[in-house]
Amino acid sequence: MTPELATVIADVVTPAATEVDRSGVFPRAGIEALGKAGLLGLTSATEVGGAGQGLAAAAEAVTALASACGSTAMVTLMHYAAAAVIEAHGPDEVRRAIARGEYLVTLAFSETGSRSHFWAPLSTATEHGGEVRLEARKSFVTAAGEADGYVWSSRPLAASGPMTLWLVPGGAAGLSVSGAFDGLGLRGNASSPMTADSVRPETMLGADGAGLDIALGAALPTFLVLNAAFSLGVIDALVGGARAHVARTRLEHLGQSLAEQPGARSAFARLAARRDQVRVFLGDVLAALEGGRDDAMLRVLQVKAVAAEAAVEIADEVMRLCGGSALRRDAGVERHFRDALAARVMAPTTEALHDFAGRLAFGLPLFDGSGS
Repeated sequence: MTPELATVIADVVTPAATEVDRSGVFPRAGIEALGKAGLLGLTSATEVGGAGQGLAAAAEAVTALASACGSTAMVTLMHYAAAAVIEAHGPDEVRRAIARGEYLVTLAFSETGSRSHFWAPLSTATEHGGEVRLEARKSFVTAAGEADGYVWSSRPLAASGPMTLWLVPGGAAGLSVSGAFDGLGLRGNASSPMTADSVRPETMLGADGAGLDIALGAALPTFLVLNAAFSLGVIDALVGGARAHVARTRLEHLGQSLAEQPGARSAFARLAARRDQVRVFLGDVLAALEGGRDDAMLRVLQVKAVAAEAAVEIADEVMRLCGGSALRRDAGVERHFRDALAARVMAPTTEALHDFAGRLAFGLPLFDGSGS
């Protein structure tokens, strides 16, 4: 962890985490602090003033943030995923604003009609008098109403292909948040539905009809790897909480701590080993991408599912190991337990990713003609 990130987490993110979770308030102070520290521009190119770091650095940042505040980590994760598209196809002025930490961007893919099938948008883009207008009902948009810009998917304007991507300004006329987020976990990430009513986008990102290829090449790998990093951070917090509980809790009638009990020691050791398995797997995925290995795409498709399912299983075991004390909000364990549940149901879900990996294993296209 860089000194800059450690300072932001210690001074801003961690002190606000409990209140962000309790009230569901957007972690604006943490996001602004990340921007001022240069961390929102971590993956932006040096040519536009960014840090020029790769996916491994972003993964490290998301892991550290998720261990402190899941909501702040998820907003940052989605920013990096959307920024990857902007870096490849966005206007220079927006790229520079992201690099300066002054522009928060997010993905707006999932829709009410197609739900977690992000690759099958139902929203439309039409041209009226030389201007493009977007109509949509997005089901879940992280940082809805809080972001400065949205990487927005729609059906193509005129070309063939499954979708086109647009940059939609946060203050665009006709763009609205159409429901509040009151979630079980990630309570401050403002993952709300949004409606576009004749919204004018700032620009098309890439060619008309090429949106799915862009999403698969830029947004999806970043999103999947960083989701795994998010799960790892939550796991770190859970395992750390379990260790503290086992170390400090005493059985006074025996004159021993839980750490001196074989059952508790073994349970903790299993949790720590499972955490380390996730860390090693994530490291291998990053190495596969950096080295251009033949199995890189398979590893990318696997990593979110591997980490998300491990997080849920570890969260359940930590709650069991810590017993009734884990249910108390002041212990902090139950907050991370709730945050751990989110990744497995975020599109693409665990089930969809297993299907994609299976298709790849058998030489089948990721998407068939039915859009499934």
